Amino acid sequence: MTPKQKLRVFLSRYQAARALKIAAINKLHPDWEEKQVRKLEYYRESQSEKHLKDIAGMLAVSDAQVNMAWLEEQIAERQLQEE
Repeated sequence: MTPKQKLRVFLSRYQAARALKIAAINKLHPDWEEKQVRKLEYYRESQSEKHLKDIAGMLAVSDAQVNMAWLEEQIAERQLQEE
């Protein structure tokens, strides 16, 4: 197998594993956006950077699965924008 073929196989397996991981996370956490909004509320109350790190982690694994329009609407509605 050539290096190029090995790379294709690796990327194919990586993408399949990532898709499974995302599906499993979404099954465990169906209200992904709501959890992010709650974390922003907790951050506003406590000013703990932990909540922002949690949100960044959730966004990193959820990729395009996040409804950004709804999330931005909720952030504005609940006045959770940066000051």
